[in-house]
Amino acid sequence: MILKDVTATISTRGRTNTTLPLVLSSLLSQTVKPCKVIVFDDNDTFADPRTNDVINNILAAFTLAGIQWYWIPGAKTGQVTNHENARKTCDTAFIWRIDDDNMLLPNNLEVLYNTITSDDKIGAVGPSIVDPKSPMFSKLASNKMDDIYLGLNEQWVYTTGKPTLKEVEHLQGSTFIYRVTAATHGYEMSLSRKGHREETIFTYEMFKAGWKLIAVLGLITWHFHYQTGGIRSEKDDRMLQSDEMVFRNKMREWGVAANSYKFYYLDSGRGDHYAFKQILPDILKRYRDFKIVIGCCYADCFWDINEENVTFCSLADAAPFVNAEKQNTYKFMFENNWKGNLVDAMRKVYL
Repeated sequence: MILKDVTATISTRGRTNTTLPLVLSSLLSQTVKPCKVIVFDDNDTFADPRTNDVINNILAAFTLAGIQWYWIPGAKTGQVTNHENARKTCDTAFIWRIDDDNMLLPNNLEVLYNTITSDDKIGAVGPSIVDPKSPMFSKLASNKMDDIYLGLNEQWVYTTGKPTLKEVEHLQGSTFIYRVTAATHGYEMSLSRKGHREETIFTYEMFKAGWKLIAVLGLITWHFHYQTGGIRSEKDDRMLQSDEMVFRNKMREWGVAANSYKFYYLDSGRGDHYAFKQILPDILKRYRDFKIVIGCCYADCFWDINEENVTFCSLADAAPFVNAEKQNTYKFMFENNWKGNLVDAMRKVYL
């Protein structure tokens, strides 16, 4: 089945002969297919794609399947320009934006399309986007804008079972389908050719305008993450820094204050957890403007703690954010020849 109101767009640079054939072939295998596929070839030298035997076969299959395809020279100024050109020139109701290192499972478009057309207030819908080499399982992941600097997107979490729909504040940008009428604000054109944060800005502007954003958690798109190719070949960190400054200015413009966090790491016994619990009121008082995250072994010890700004998680979830040695109370006691009690030692370590 061909969806006459969906155009799939891909901006590629440096990966024409690596992941791009995988992306194109996964488009061909969709249970429902877009009526058009547009590839913006942003490589420094434009070449006829039909000179590549693999891509030529895929494009021929597109034609037989009734999919119009277009291979267009990019503007050589990065993917944001190409995505904006796609938005401005699109003649279908929906654009399915896809990165050139995505591997789409066969039901991706069908589920995304059925979701976005189920409610005319939905502006964009995205799947879970999982790197198979390093899947995420963190319970701390969030798609709320005030959690953006935590660096854990819910769409990166690998889950199994029936996909679930969740309203979010922004979408991870590797792939999502959006309603063209929800995107009249366009892409942020002051970003560099790296386009850092471009999808976050683009989708959050929809959210700010009153459109719903839906993440279909558990609907997997594989992210075949390469260390080179695409924007990763750009070595100029000044572009990244410039884009981040644009984003921080947008945060101020939106009136979004990013959350601050304090992480605690209790790699210890149950009794130590109860000792830590005695100093928790002082932690909450001192850091009342922070989100408190406690990685621990025995979360049940804190059964009566119901503070909104306190989250309990596994040690694995907290580990990337802490220096475990500095939070080792027994190491502190040994090195300082501690003569007092354990709770007072914890006050020294954690407060």
